[in-house]
Amino acid sequence: MQTKTAVSDFTPQRLLLHRKGTLFNYAHSLYQTRYDYFNIRISTATVDVESSTFTRLEGVTRCITPLGAGFTLTIGDGEPEFIPHGAVKRFNGAENVACAGRGRDLNLMLKGAEGELIMLKTGEAHRIERCEFVFAYSVEGGKLSFGDACIHAGAGEFFRLTSDKEETVNPSGETAIFCCKAGK
Repeated sequence: MQTKTAVSDFTPQRLLLHRKGTLFNYAHSLYQTRYDYFNIRISTATVDVESSTFTRLEGVTRCITPLGAGFTLTIGDGEPEFIPHGAVKRFNGAENVACAGRGRDLNLMLKGAEGELIMLKTGEAHRIERCEFVFAYSVEGGKLSFGDACIHAGAGEFFRLTSDKEETVNPSGETAIFCCKAGK
């Protein structure tokens, strides 16, 4: 049995992002309300103010990772928690969330779907099981190996990774990996 591995651009052109932007949206239905329009959403954002609050999203699981020095989140009635660069914080989107600190971040939002956001540092490898959607966001730029495929990514580039078997991702620069499966 022959297997297939590919590293391809998510869109016909590479995405070079420097401000808030949605990288990927997947929805089962076109007839959904404003905050129900996705099952899987991957985005990047820039926080330009020292303190802010997140939009509450019922039924949504959120994952966030700072791309800068980090920021402090207060989730619900919890204590403030500093989230450093590259750390991933997963939380219930229905919670009240206050954010202190400026900078850029990556986000994964899931509604009726499963998924994880994994941050890999230079030289760290991660084995990925077969997933419906696998994406890579190159934070620093560098070489990204995925199975037998290899691509040279610039900083801020976003790619869809496809394979019909389990594969290992190995970046030469800091990279975020998004592994997602849509719900029913």
